[in-house]
Amino acid sequence: MINPQIPTNRQIKKLVKKMLFGRNIFCPKCHSFKIFKYKDRYRCRKCDFRFSLLSCIYLNNTKLPLRSIWLTI
Repeated sequence: MINPQIPTNRQIKKLVKKMLFGRNIFCPKCHSFKIFKYKDRYRCRKCDFRFSLLSCIYLNNTKLPLRSIWLTI
C-alpha cells in the first residue's frame, strides 16, 4: 500500500526540477536555455551537453529509487 503523504516518483521529479531550475531549465555546463528533452534526459543545443535531473544533484550515482532518496532527505 502506498502512503498518500509520500510523493510519487513523478511528483518527486517535478519537485526536484522546480528546486534546481525554477521555471526554465538550463544547461548546467554552459547555462544556455536552448534545451530539448528526450525521455528522462535533456540535451543542450549550444554545447551538446547531456544531463538528467538526477545528474545535477549529489545523489546522481545512487542505485536507490527516488522515493527512498526522498524519504532520507
